[in-house]
Amino acid sequence: MSMSFITYNKHINEAFNNPYPLSHDNKGSYGQWSFVTDDDIFYLCTFNFGEEILDDSSKLKYLIITFETESGEMNLTGTGDAFRVLASVIQAARNESKKFKEADYVNFAAAGSEPSRQKLYTRFTKILKKMYKFKYTREWNIKADVHYFLSHTKIIDAVIKSDYTMPH
Repeated sequence: MSMSFITYNKHINEAFNNPYPLSHDNKGSYGQWSFVTDDDIFYLCTFNFGEEILDDSSKLKYLIITFETESGEMNLTGTGDAFRVLASVIQAARNESKKFKEADYVNFAAAGSEPSRQKLYTRFTKILKKMYKFKYTREWNIKADVHYFLSHTKIIDAVIKSDYTMPH
């Protein structure tokens, strides 16, 4: 039984160390990275960097991450290739390191609330937290989606209390 666990872990590690080749398109404050899986599924990962003004006139720099397939689905799972897809998104995040370092907070959402999807997105949150030294993370449900926040300061609570809606 331990042999199959070792084989499974080896498979996961190989997938995480083997992202798909990425293509880049920079559109102003948007950094877009795309890739195509072995099953010919096209993914677009967008890093939207911007600024919002809070009620007290203070400004926050944000980074919103979205994931999308060619069919418009907004998720990383459901293709049977979730670990390698996540590895590709992590590589894109590394490529956008300047935006991560400048952002007061980072937000992304998991479409739906199935446990395997939440587990993968929670793992992505932990990787980003470690990679960019975020001190605070938060996740909560908004309608059918689970939203994930990372921040270097406690500003997450202020954003959430301000009846947060995702900036566009």
